[in-house]
Amino acid sequence: MDTGPIKPPSGATSTSSSDSPSLNTPQGSCKSKAVRPGPLITHRKTELSSTEATSAQSEKSDQVYENLKKRLDTVTNQYIAIEKPSLTAFRKMNADNYMMLLSDTSLQIMLDSVSEDDFRKYSSKALRLMADEIKGIKGRSAEERINNCVARHVLACWQKQSLVESVWQELVSFPTDNLDISLQAVEVYLKLANSTKTIKSHEQLENAVRLALDSQFSPLVVLLIRMLCRPESKSGVNQGYMLDLLACCNDRQTVLGVAQPMGKVQEDLALILGEPDGIDQSSSSMHFAWLLLAIVLDERRPSVSGSPFSEKIYVHLETVLRLTLTGYKAGSLDKLRAVYKKAVHSAPREKRYQVKSAFKESSLVRIGEVLDNQREGQTVYVQGVIDLVLGHYYKYQYLLNKDMDLKAAHHFCRAAAGGQFPLLYLEATHIYMARADYNKASECLVAALKIPTIPKSLTATIKNLCDICAQKLLEAEISRQQLLIELTSEEGANPEQSKKSHRKQKKKNRAQRTPDTALTQPQPQPQSQSGSATIDTGSSKETTGSSTLISDASVGSLLVKPASEDEGRATGSTSAGIDSAAELSVGAMTLDQTDGWLHGWLPDQDSKVARMIRTVNKHREEDDTKNEFKYLDNLLAKGDERLYGRIQEEKGWSFLRMADYPRFPLGTPRVERKKALMEWLIQAEDCFNEAAAAYMKTSSFDKMTPDKLLGIIESQYSLDPLLRNNLEYRKRMRALCSSFGHLHSHKARIASENARIKLGGMATEFYNLKIKVDPDYIPAIGAEP
Repeated sequence: MDTGPIKPPSGATSTSSSDSPSLNTPQGSCKSKAVRPGPLITHRKTELSSTEATSAQSEKSDQVYENLKKRLDTVTNQYIAIEKPSLTAFRKMNADNYMMLLSDTSLQIMLDSVSEDDFRKYSSKALRLMADEIKGIKGRSAEERINNCVARHVLACWQKQSLVESVWQELVSFPTDNLDISLQAVEVYLKLANSTKTIKSHEQLENAVRLALDSQFSPLVVLLIRMLCRPESKSGVNQGYMLDLLACCNDRQTVLGVAQPMGKVQEDLALILGEPDGIDQSSSSMHFAWLLLAIVLDERRPSVSGSPFSEKIYVHLETVLRLTLTGYKAGSLDKLRAVYKKAVHSAPREKRYQVKSAFKESSLVRIGEVLDNQREGQTVYVQGVIDLVLGHYYKYQYLLNKDMDLKAAHHFCRAAAGGQFPLLYLEATHIYMARADYNKASECLVAALKIPTIPKSLTATIKNLCDICAQKLLEAEISRQQLLIELTSEEGANPEQSKKSHRKQKKKNRAQRTPDTALTQPQPQPQSQSGSATIDTGSSKETTGSSTLISDASVGSLLVKPASEDEGRATGSTSAGIDSAAELSVGAMTLDQTDGWLHGWLPDQDSKVARMIRTVNKHREEDDTKNEFKYLDNLLAKGDERLYGRIQEEKGWSFLRMADYPRFPLGTPRVERKKALMEWLIQAEDCFNEAAAAYMKTSSFDKMTPDKLLGIIESQYSLDPLLRNNLEYRKRMRALCSSFGHLHSHKARIASENARIKLGGMATEFYNLKIKVDPDYIPAIGAEP
């Protein structure tokens, strides 16, 4: 998971060790000022003695656990008040019975001894047996053990207060951070389960998903799975989390043990226990949840009467989901094959050949095609479910060690287009952007913005991504025109050599256009190489078509009007050929006039920048992340000061692309995934800080904020008025705003609730800076409200 060393928070320009030239600042560029040692400052004694420090720390620890204890008592009392019947409620339900004549004491004794009526699970014997059963579940993780203890705490409060203290002593032995996350999950579960609103806020649900993944609190996981199965108009849970949530329920016994004493929603308990009479059979989403919970608990459940899925489709959905979840949880391709081998050997002798044939790699691919062929003629919801399941199946299809990303994106788009699961447009967008197919990504984003139920908190991020795609398309078009200039120059200098190169390029283009030539690759595994962050993706040759050679019409369709004069020339008709491309300018100055004047940045029309963009896009189209980073590192090692800022900016986006669509090996623990994401974001922030320092001709920055960035840019404009009128320089400033905005939106996604609100606000402020640093800026058409 190591993606390279992390930059120390010292403000130094170097972001890695000296043996990593890829992250070192080129000599003479963006040097930090040396810090001179000042006089020693002495203070009065403020340090505590070791005894005092230990005592203070102990008091702080006691206070933390005291607060946790109060929170645990609060949620426990909420469960008891709702779940445990009072004597008054029992009398009302038995109004015509002789029990009305009994005293409270006698009635309580009778209630405790009941074993057959509706209140049998609240009898002392039933509660004690349930507590003993949960105590026997050891739990394979700290999260499972904490959840078991919390469930036993509720049961102890129902039984005898003398048992509560012993359970609490077990909980105290866990780290406070783990215990705090578990209690947050319980509190959020109570909040969501008690809410009378059908539509929940996107931020609330994102936080609930994060807590469910971190705590593995099964009642919350099941509640979110049920909400995930609903159409988007009723729930904002992103269906892209489906496999992550399903993988949280690792053990049927643990799920049942925690859910029974702590499950508040009766429908969820019915789903977990497999009781079809307890679910709303008229709801299509409940039938889908019934199927998902069967997969989670490893049960063979027949479809419930009234199911929207035919028997054939139900069986195929079950098969594909089991294969997908098994592959997701296996941990590696070898372990996955071992699981299948064990299944073959454990099958009855007369069915072994059939099972073995079913697990052939060709059969595992064909099962997806069989399910896809059955979607015609089905209801819109069933079609959406089929595409949702197939999207995840191909996304985690490592059975052939092949990359099925584009098939996954295709199914995600179809599921979103049906209106049932529109947030899947974002899943498809990340896949297309990772492949540098910005045309397809733009189509997905524009479609997402047209959805009335899209969460408002996502609107700013989607608009920013629209603008980024339009900018990348424009860069690719300018790079294409620059390539024509270079080829024409080579032809004039050496016609024979140019003909050979043209023939080679023609053969290459013909090969790329040929269907069935897309090769696949093994799953990328992040690893550290020479101190810089790279990911080994093998030598894939699969392409998405030529995203670099983009038509002028497709670029122009993404823009309301050219964002600047030079952009208008770049996106105009190419009928003028090379002459029109050669007239591309930077503000009021032509490229040759700015030669030697620019420092730390270069415009899109520069031949070096155009060559870099073409090469980087080629690696991204082929999903060759390893060589993408290697190429950028080699450019940095050359020490070209004028190109330095552009390289760092592009490298920062390489890290963000990895965070947009992370490709972790199967079964990677959530802790490791979160750690890798944080490292990528830190590396991206370092690169953007270095790019900003290069563009401003100053030292490196740390902890960039919207106000700080705006102040630095305005100061730069004041020092050099020519820059304010330079269209290309203003474009780079806008790019910085987009980069920092997208970076902080990523940080918000994996942060805690309070930090997420703050980081999300900062992301929006960065997005809004674009119109301030460039008043003439016209957003992309997809970014319009």
